[in-house]
Amino acid sequence: MLRITITSDDQIVCCRLEGRLVGAWAAEVERVWDSLKASRQGKSCLVDLSAVAFVDEAGRRALARCYADGAQLKASGPLTSFIVEKITGPTPAAPTPPQSRAAAHGKH
Repeated sequence: MLRITITSDDQIVCCRLEGRLVGAWAAEVERVWDSLKASRQGKSCLVDLSAVAFVDEAGRRALARCYADGAQLKASGPLTSFIVEKITGPTPAAPTPPQSRAAAHGKH
């Protein structure tokens, strides 16, 4: 089972998913996403996966479609973080500040 909750403010529309994103539920997410895209009125979109317990291949494809259409994916925990990274690519490492690099090499 999957619960889909849509909230909105002046700047962002959030689609919060809770439960298992599998099979027919993935198709429902795509239908909801199509509706959101058509009505978001220039707002940013966020798909919140913090309460998702499992994602199958159909769910991953639905999330990939949302991401390709401009949604941000919010992960929480190892499962959803792994899936989001597979869709969006790895998060680049933050550059080391110049002072830290010098200190790391014993230079002041």
